[in-house]
Amino acid sequence: APGGGGAGGGGGGGGGLVASRTIRVDPTDPAVQLRAGTERWYLDPNEDVPRPAVLDLHMCRLRSLAHVKLNQAEADIVRIDLSLNYFVDLPDLSPCAGALRSLDLGLNQLASLGDNSSERLRLPHLRFLSLARNRLDDLPATALSTCTHLVELDLSGNRLYKLDGVSCLSNLVVLNVKGNELESLAGLEVLTRLRELDASQNRLEEALPLATMTSLQAIDLAHNRLDDLDETQGVILCLTKLETLRLVDNPITAERNYRMRILENESITKLDNVRVASSIREQWKQADMVRDLDEVVEATTLHYMQWIESERERKNKAIAGLRRREVDIEESFAAYRAAMEAELEECINYVQELAHNPAAREASYLASDHGQTLWRGRLAEAEQVRKTVYAREQEDVERKHDEMAALESDSVEYLAKLKQLSKQRSSVWRDLKSRETRLRGEEEERQALVAISEAADRAATRERLSKRAEDRNELLLASANQLDVRLRG
Repeated sequence: APGGGGAGGGGGGGGGLVASRTIRVDPTDPAVQLRAGTERWYLDPNEDVPRPAVLDLHMCRLRSLAHVKLNQAEADIVRIDLSLNYFVDLPDLSPCAGALRSLDLGLNQLASLGDNSSERLRLPHLRFLSLARNRLDDLPATALSTCTHLVELDLSGNRLYKLDGVSCLSNLVVLNVKGNELESLAGLEVLTRLRELDASQNRLEEALPLATMTSLQAIDLAHNRLDDLDETQGVILCLTKLETLRLVDNPITAERNYRMRILENESITKLDNVRVASSIREQWKQADMVRDLDEVVEATTLHYMQWIESERERKNKAIAGLRRREVDIEESFAAYRAAMEAELEECINYVQELAHNPAAREASYLASDHGQTLWRGRLAEAEQVRKTVYAREQEDVERKHDEMAALESDSVEYLAKLKQLSKQRSSVWRDLKSRETRLRGEEEERQALVAISEAADRAATRERLSKRAEDRNELLLASANQLDVRLRG
């Protein structure tokens, strides 16, 4: 009965416990060989085990096997279930070493396999071993070195952070390390026969060691920290026999084209618990294509909106420049007008003084016939200079107007050709966009040169006006000096 051995293992009734818990099995019965779970590994019908049996000691509150007389069993024990007990150290199973194929030590209190683990586990014919749901935080490199024929190993639900101790198991086919604290799968790359791996619920950030394990058929890496889709895809594409894969609850699954990139490995028939048929592959491919088109439309919209915003900024800058230029012209004109009005006022006051002062008039050279003739001649010359300058400036304005008209004509012709080409060959758009960008750059350079030229013209005009005012001042001063000389003479 369960607990027949008590907390210590059963006093003197160890032999009775073994006898009551031993079940004889027929190795030729397919139901035994293919029984669900891990028992499929414990016995090969071709092996010479005349009296095979299963010893079930699970949930017996055992802490050791000191009083359990395994050597008194009347059969060859091929499987022992010691799960759900209180073992803190590995039990001594040497009496069963010759026939034992399967050992379950899950749900105990093993915190370490101990320094003598390789002696305690000297089970050369062992095929299945479960150490699941214990307290193991380390697996020494030599711990399982004597279990060279081990085919299936269950280390799930422990606290392991590395897997150095499994690299010696060259015959391993199934490995379960689910629910540990692993940050790397280093050490597994030598397990070239491994077909099934469950490493879910760990802290894995990469899966590179799996790239050389080409025998893998089923992998579970769900609930980890895989965040590099390119790297993970590269690993998956190396596994040409892979059929079942779980990657749910990893950062890479949030990426838009995650499924299609993983399913580039055409051997995968089940991804994240979903059976992958050819129709589903096609549906996912179409969905990704629609998303790609949406991205293109979004990118194109953003491109054109950026151009519009750029042109708006250029327009605002141009308007601000024109306003600044208008202010400069107004200020220059105001200064010019003030100077001219001052000269005119001085001239009128002088003439009015001559008109009201006969003595000054008689003494004034400018009031004489010869002086007035010279005065009118100088005015005519100044008027001719003004007309010449005005005519030249009008020619410059007309030339610039003609250049702008020609540029607008070219732009209209270019737009017409652009629309025609877009109707005939939509593939031309990319080349035309490149040309458009180049022309925009050239236009910006040309406008910059024009702005520099206009600034130079404004400076020249200001200098010319200033020189003209100075010339007039000098002329008036010279005339006044001559007048004073004549009056004094």
